[in-house]
Amino acid sequence: MKDHRRHLESLNPEPSGGVGWSETDAGRRARARVEARLDPTAVGLRAAPGSRVRVGWLIAAPALVVLLAVGLPLLLLGGSGPGGAPSVPLATTEAGSAAAATTSTLAVPPGREYQYVGMVLDKEGVGPQLCLFVEESLPPQCGGTPVVGLDWAEVPWAETAGDTTWAEASLVGTFDGATFTLTQSPAPAGDGQGSAPEPDFTSPCPVPSGGWVVTDPALATQEAFDAAQAYAASQPGHAGLWIDQLGEVAGEGGFDPAGFVLNVTFTGELAAHETALRAIYGGPLCVSGAERSAAELEAILGEIPAVLTTPEAEAAGIYAGTGAGYYTDISRDVVVAEVFAVTGDGQAWVDARFGPGVVELYSVLTPVIGS
Repeated sequence: MKDHRRHLESLNPEPSGGVGWSETDAGRRARARVEARLDPTAVGLRAAPGSRVRVGWLIAAPALVVLLAVGLPLLLLGGSGPGGAPSVPLATTEAGSAAAATTSTLAVPPGREYQYVGMVLDKEGVGPQLCLFVEESLPPQCGGTPVVGLDWAEVPWAETAGDTTWAEASLVGTFDGATFTLTQSPAPAGDGQGSAPEPDFTSPCPVPSGGWVVTDPALATQEAFDAAQAYAASQPGHAGLWIDQLGEVAGEGGFDPAGFVLNVTFTGELAAHETALRAIYGGPLCVSGAERSAAELEAILGEIPAVLTTPEAEAAGIYAGTGAGYYTDISRDVVVAEVFAVTGDGQAWVDARFGPGVVELYSVLTPVIGS
């Protein structure tokens, strides 16, 4: 589980009333984890002497001034929030959560052990579950894969509120397509495993001989930026648009075109598009190619949740599970699917279904070497 997936607006009060999550010690820790993902200075993204930090933003609407005003490196990846809610300015968002399976035809190698790193939550009357997505109320809530064999006495770092106990933990066990059964004692959680790589927002264009500089100050304005974005979005071959932030993030409410590179990708006619954009916008600009348009990626994204929950997908070793995440990464021209388990050659099945390299499949459960 990635903390930056948790929506800040989900830091809500206890459903039954009482002290709000954000006013508790646990709530403050949760907010600090989220904000650490958003604030480049909180995670050590400082430039070495003679170098520049690169922080990327994906832009989904002509509202750069709003993002700059926040003063954080916000990202907008294609996709929607839980339950179909609109995307929000977070690093990545959940999309298309699948219902928990009661029966499964998943192909699972017998006796193989898997590691899970993330949240495990136990609500009285429900039992412990592995959570891919957490609503950080007080107590937190989730629906996930049931766990067998968990003894909370072996998890002294767990927290409890009301009728719910939870902890971030590293668990090793077997998975039968519906239930995770522990084979080893729990351990404190380290870094998550099996997660998709963080997007790389470095501009693919070579740095100009004079560096990334404003070429036309008269066109290096918020209005010109908005016009460039509108032009790009109107083109049939438009594939993506993002910002490669150079150095420190602009100050509150500021617009500093010298501080970032506007990256725009198209499936063809790159020279013509670059000429058109340079006539509109005078800030640092990189125009590059992509194999698939944004519309094509969005169409595939719309199919993925249903496709990965079919019996055919399960037979290939793919178990989506509650809280599976699907989103487009337009900086890499792919659709990303993060599911609970891949116990077979699921990537080959996805490649055969959508084409090689179009959809990247990642598993939260990772096989234990030697099992």
